[in-house]
Amino acid sequence: MATVIAGEKLTRSHVFHIIISVAMLISVLMVGLVEEQKYRTDVQKELAAARNELSSVEWDSIETRVRKRHQEYFYDNGVYDQLKGMILPKAESHVDVIANKEYLYRIMNNVQVFAYQVFYRLTTMEYWLSMLGPVLFCIVYTGYNVWRVNRYRMGGAKTSRARMYMKALWLIIICFIFLLVSPAMLNVLSVYTPAILLVLMAFTVSKYIQSFQKDV
Repeated sequence: MATVIAGEKLTRSHVFHIIISVAMLISVLMVGLVEEQKYRTDVQKELAAARNELSSVEWDSIETRVRKRHQEYFYDNGVYDQLKGMILPKAESHVDVIANKEYLYRIMNNVQVFAYQVFYRLTTMEYWLSMLGPVLFCIVYTGYNVWRVNRYRMGGAKTSRARMYMKALWLIIICFIFLLVSPAMLNVLSVYTPAILLVLMAFTVSKYIQSFQKDV
């Protein structure tokens, strides 16, 4: 029995690492293989789509926070300088002989755009969380109330259903991770994607609470 449990834990750990590895691979592909102008254009299209869907006040608020965070957490804290020192060749080195210098500069430029894209999507998630916060709370609280009512009814909760909702919750979290790093060309409507995921997460948490054992 112990061997089976250990194997199950190892499998879950492998799945988690595979997910993170795939997300990192997508990031590397975006900054290493996509042409600089195309990548920048795709991100600009994504921003333009969001600008058209939101009011000027909402968009200005999001854009201001994105620019501030991009400057503060990418440039001011030294991340950009460290990456620049790692990626770009130094004058006294022989990297220019064995690597394409223009390719390295393209990677460095794409890294800056990629960082802006991540901060934008994080800020969009924050925006929807602040907008939908009361609704999300009501959804989860409704699940809690249903669980309290079910405590006085005949029949027990099914643990298999609880495990199913927990797996669904992990799937939604994985979607959040991929949303941050997915190519801009796939996120033309990404301004709504965080809202959809947040609502799905609230419903899943609500159902998970409803499936608790009655003696909890």
